[in-house]
Amino acid sequence: MEVDTEKDLSQIECSIDGQLVAVAARGGGLSVYLTKMPSMGAAFGDTVAVLSSLNQQRSIVINIAIEPSLIAVGPSHVAVATNNRVWMYDVHQLGSNQPVAEGDYLSTVNDVKLNDEHICVVMEGKARLHRASYLVFFSIAEWCVVSEYRHTSPIRQIHPDADGLRTAILDERTDTWIYSPVDDSMHKLPAIGSAVHYKSALWETFTIDRDTFVVYDNTSIYVYLLNRSQIEGESVIYIGSTKLPFAHTPLMLSKSTWDLFLKI
Repeated sequence: MEVDTEKDLSQIECSIDGQLVAVAARGGGLSVYLTKMPSMGAAFGDTVAVLSSLNQQRSIVINIAIEPSLIAVGPSHVAVATNNRVWMYDVHQLGSNQPVAEGDYLSTVNDVKLNDEHICVVMEGKARLHRASYLVFFSIAEWCVVSEYRHTSPIRQIHPDADGLRTAILDERTDTWIYSPVDDSMHKLPAIGSAVHYKSALWETFTIDRDTFVVYDNTSIYVYLLNRSQIEGESVIYIGSTKLPFAHTPLMLSKSTWDLFLKI
């Protein structure tokens, strides 16, 4: 049904959140319009993927058949998921909209992580690599646990650097830590801003500045440096903060530049 040319439109209804609008005609035709795309994005190293409008200009376009509940990106692939199903797309196969792999799982997929060779699907009762207060480092190459750390309180989020040698930990006590499995060192971040509202952390992807990382909340980005001293050893130094534009979310930190995602 073409709404612009249809003369016998009889009814219009809108979903509670205003995201879907349905238009009906007396002849039995029905059209449903999507007024707002869900805002989501992911980053891996220097690669960023966002769910966006189909009419925007992008360097790589992957047409997907469903509206996903989450997306994930790796060096060569993009994964989209909805309910208990995941589709994998190769970003190097330009012009092809067919997934290179797909899978069904026994429960709803909560998160997906990718690297060069592997995909980790997180769901209820599956892919639980650590208990609430445990942080486990698992070697893909050796296929074994190489380090295990028990935290003093339940862990809310973990954000490892590109090499997996340092990990930012956000716990249920609203504290933020930097942990290294190499020597089991632990550094607590200075209390800057409102730690209870910290949403996530990002590591610098540029090799020279790899000791720099940030945490952010809804309004600000806080910059830290993992300083190494021969006398005092490692310590976390607060560098400064900057305001985060309204409705923006940081996705990547590269060469001291943030890539932000606008949530409309």
